[in-house]
Amino acid sequence: RIKQADVVLLPYPLGMPMTKEVRLNDLERYSKVTDRGGPAMTWGMHAIGYIEAGKGYEAQVAANFNRSFANVKQPFLVWTETPAGG
Repeated sequence: RIKQADVVLLPYPLGMPMTKEVRLNDLERYSKVTDRGGPAMTWGMHAIGYIEAGKGYEAQVAANFNRSFANVKQPFLVWTETPAGG
């Protein structure tokens, strides 16, 4: 399992040029092997990747954006490193 979105970070914010096809392949591949108990940033970066992919990826954007909120804890809405806290 991979802890966070290292390859997914290459085009944004690092600015590495790649085709849309490569970008989507990276997002698809890494979403399957990334630890679901990892940092919220990971899923936010996946959401940004699908936003950049454009029209037709709204469901993936929403799913990844919403997944990042598993790391928000009540009662003060504090963001934690993992969904289990910590």
